[in-house]
Amino acid sequence: MHNLPTDYKEHQGMLFPVTDGSIPEFTYTDGADFEQQIERIIAGAKDRSLFSRELVGAIWDWRSACHLSPVRANILRPLEKLCRGRVLELGSGCGIITRYLGELGGDVVALEASAHRASITRQRTADLQNVTVVCDRIEDFNAEKKFDVVTMIGVLQYARIFSHCGARAELDLLANAARQLNDDGVLVIAIQNKLGLKYFSGFPEPNVDVPYYGVEGQYGPETIVRFGLEELKGILGSVGLSAHDVLFPLPDYHMPVSLLTSKGLDPKGPFAAGPLLTGTVGRDRARPDWIVPSFSLEQAWASIHENGLAEDLANSFLIIAGKSDKALASLQEADDLAWHYSVERHPAFATAKRFYLDGGQVRTARECVTQEAAPTVPVTHTIEDGPYLNGKLWWLGLVKVLNTPGWSATDVCNWARPWIDAICREANLGPAVSLSLDKSVPGAMFDWTPLNCMEVAPGELTFFDKEWKLESDLTLSYVILRGLFGSLASVASCAQPAEGTPLEILELLREALRMQSIGITDDQVEKYIAQESSVQHWINGGVEGRIGAPWVTYVKSAKLLVRIDGRHMRALLEDAKAHDANQQAVIQTQAAEIAAMRTTLEQYQSRALAAAGSRWRRALRALLGRTG
Repeated sequence: MHNLPTDYKEHQGMLFPVTDGSIPEFTYTDGADFEQQIERIIAGAKDRSLFSRELVGAIWDWRSACHLSPVRANILRPLEKLCRGRVLELGSGCGIITRYLGELGGDVVALEASAHRASITRQRTADLQNVTVVCDRIEDFNAEKKFDVVTMIGVLQYARIFSHCGARAELDLLANAARQLNDDGVLVIAIQNKLGLKYFSGFPEPNVDVPYYGVEGQYGPETIVRFGLEELKGILGSVGLSAHDVLFPLPDYHMPVSLLTSKGLDPKGPFAAGPLLTGTVGRDRARPDWIVPSFSLEQAWASIHENGLAEDLANSFLIIAGKSDKALASLQEADDLAWHYSVERHPAFATAKRFYLDGGQVRTARECVTQEAAPTVPVTHTIEDGPYLNGKLWWLGLVKVLNTPGWSATDVCNWARPWIDAICREANLGPAVSLSLDKSVPGAMFDWTPLNCMEVAPGELTFFDKEWKLESDLTLSYVILRGLFGSLASVASCAQPAEGTPLEILELLREALRMQSIGITDDQVEKYIAQESSVQHWINGGVEGRIGAPWVTYVKSAKLLVRIDGRHMRALLEDAKAHDANQQAVIQTQAAEIAAMRTTLEQYQSRALAAAGSRWRRALRALLGRTG
């Protein structure tokens, strides 16, 4: 065991154990080439802050986003006040969480066993004097001065592989983490749930890339390991951390956009968690391209929540554990229900929305998460604590439509019509069918999409989250295209539609609108793509808009992901087998015909050679007769 600070020496801005002067051997890596690329990006950035536009702009895939995107830090935002004290981060990786903790201003010790990853953490936090980076193993580390908070974000699952703790690796690792806490300190653990709903739908378990690996309990003494909620609580209790509070990150802990409390998930409570549970399914970037869920996760979440099973089937947990209830008093006494974060924007526009109880009523509170000044762009961003609307999110109706087997463009048309009528009514335009789509509507209607539309009473639609206002007017075609495209693209998967139904999103929405006598021209589509690209550049980058090629390609090629049920799959396989058998029969027939032709040819050649030989023999005898 190495005691901090006495058993460590400084080297290149980091602390290493001095017992034998060597760097601790640790084999975990996300891939040497990948980590070297992350290191080059961070080392080359002038701004290494959490919201650095340089670093965000360098993201190239989901894995790199986990190391460079500010979304990653959302996992600890609800615990911001706790994390302003003395914090020990176990397993700092490449420093994205370390950066967030350091910017909160507390006394942070970041522990990382990989020397290369520790050096990347140091580079990411080079300008933060309150961050100490230590290169050592968790099981070998001990601090003389204890901590208010110890974090293990995506670490516990590796206990059996990379620690030296043996068969009880997770217990020993947790016990050592608990020893670093002061009496009222808390251990914060983020980990996937082995019984998470998406894993039942066929998502492969991370690190092993095998579907149903954890669901079937295939873990061994030297594999990754994850736990269900009750298992995890039991393990924590066995190491003296008997007090627990749990938050539920959505879609999971890697890149969470929302977090729910147990109060917020109570199906009998006043807060409707359904829109957050269902609305974040399509935000899960961890889904491999080859995976199609076996059922609608959005629809399943609704049923699971209604039956009080959402906690046990959550995809991930954020567990806050302490030695006594006193350690968790500030959390357990709070009336927080949920948080929703929008941080993939220009830092000045990054926001947090908190849902909480006040006198038995649900309230909402919004705030910017940075102090950065807004850029000069033709968009106004408004932060208001608006009312909490309890009703039916209109977008959920589309989810139901698309997950009804045999759905068609007619069903999409019927769902869209009330929303379009509401838009036209609010803009004082009259019935949509009698309008030109080039009509102007106020720039304040930019975000009046079905995702921000609530049915508060039968047939009564109202709009919420009106945080954006464009300085210029918009065309009705833009508002309709934006609302329908965004709604369709947000549905994670759908059932098999009626034959002939287009799956390309643009074609589907155009066909649905044609059924309402609303024609969308190619020119209107091009104008929508150009304007949306510009607006997103203003919001996300704070720069003058331009048409981005990836965005254009995405819009024009986006398709719905269709699930194939077992019966349909079996029918397809039977058809494929029949086709294969037919092809084999054709091949065999052709082979027989070729063989017959070859035999005929050989016979012809034999007769021809025989005839030719006879002629040559007669000619030779005649020649010999003359010469004799």
